[in-house]
Amino acid sequence: MRIKRELPKTDQRLVTKTVHDNRFLGEGINTYIHKPSPSPMDDFGQSENTKENASRHKKQEMERRHKIMKTLLEAGATDAEIAAATGYSNGTVRKILTQWRRAGVELPDRRRGRKKNEKEGKKESN
Repeated sequence: MRIKRELPKTDQRLVTKTVHDNRFLGEGINTYIHKPSPSPMDDFGQSENTKENASRHKKQEMERRHKIMKTLLEAGATDAEIAAATGYSNGTVRKILTQWRRAGVELPDRRRGRKKNEKEGKKESN
């Protein structure tokens, strides 16, 4: 095979560029691989039983709050009242109610709009 034109002359130092890798420390003969030891705090207190118990506790807490929500919904409570009783925020209460509606859970119809005070309602009826 015949070479039509030769490549231009270059400086070898510019052709190969060193790539920095944090795993390799030192230089030449003194180069070694840095393997950080795992932290003793990574697995501290995290056994399988601990994880299962934490998961079970969260699920029970959620079910308790949802029972309170359903009871208050049947009583006709507002989102703010439900949030105060369960410890959720107003947005979380609305999100849960939307999820229940999409899942097909039967929820009582609630009146929209401003609520009338009982005193004002009695004055208007007289």
